[in-house]
Amino acid sequence: MLSRRHLRIKVMQIIYGCEQTENYAFEAAKVQLLQNINKTHNLYLYVLLLLREVAGYVKQDKERRNRKYLPTEEDKNLNLQLYNNPLVQKLYTDTTFNEMVKREKLIPRIDPDVVKQLYREFSKDNDFLQYNLLENPTRNNHIDILKTLFTEFLLKQEIFISHIDEIFSNWEDDADIVTDTIKTLFYQFGKKGAGPGLTIFAHPDDWNEKLEFCTDLLRFELKYNTELLGLIQPQLEHWDVERLTQIDIILLKMALCEFLYFPTIPTKVTINEYIEIAKLYSTPSSKTFVNGVLDKLMKILKDEGRIKKSGRGLVEFD
Repeated sequence: MLSRRHLRIKVMQIIYGCEQTENYAFEAAKVQLLQNINKTHNLYLYVLLLLREVAGYVKQDKERRNRKYLPTEEDKNLNLQLYNNPLVQKLYTDTTFNEMVKREKLIPRIDPDVVKQLYREFSKDNDFLQYNLLENPTRNNHIDILKTLFTEFLLKQEIFISHIDEIFSNWEDDADIVTDTIKTLFYQFGKKGAGPGLTIFAHPDDWNEKLEFCTDLLRFELKYNTELLGLIQPQLEHWDVERLTQIDIILLKMALCEFLYFPTIPTKVTINEYIEIAKLYSTPSSKTFVNGVLDKLMKILKDEGRIKKSGRGLVEFD
């Protein structure tokens, strides 16, 4: 589920915690890293589960309206379009997703009152009303309504945020990761549809390789912390040091680890990744700072022969 960028962010968070407590023991940090990755997976699963429950509540609403002695035209016109949305149905039927949800005991955490309140507010939304009227919605119609439900509605509802935050202490740290991953799921749904090719939750074939990457990155950063700082400090003379954040320095140290100890990762990929992370997690000026310092360090280390990249196409890429 998590991309390498997401894993870099998780490593950054763990290193930040190590620096706050001045505890640089790798084994303890590794355990915490793996626990945090699992927490992020569970948060992703739960947000999707809650999305499913809110969308699926239209079925209960329709049943309630059908029981009315004198239903209104609005009651009669409500259909099960949102419940039957192919991706919503995928969330109901996908074996792996539902096994994970059950294993992690996430269903009991759902608050029916929260689901009901969120649905009732969303059912007033003009996009929902228009979608409800479509006779033959296209895949794009199905995607658009879920994007609206998730990004334009749920993420802006205080009751949704407070409910998630109450259950998951990592929401504030991982909201961007989870949001980005769900948007990627929507994108994949647009390309593949909701058939067997669409995976809701599964570790990719290279998951063990990704775990090795992030644990090695953590290990190198903690082990060579002093040496990495020694490389960075001479490059700070033209920057306002007081305006630099702790996150900026952590990102620089992590990038240096990739320059020096990860021969298969091109330096340009490393620089671009940490610029993007700086945009998300640091100050508005951090991307310029990270880009400038890393570009300078890359040239110095290359001239010294300390950056040695290997693998098919890497020399040409760099």
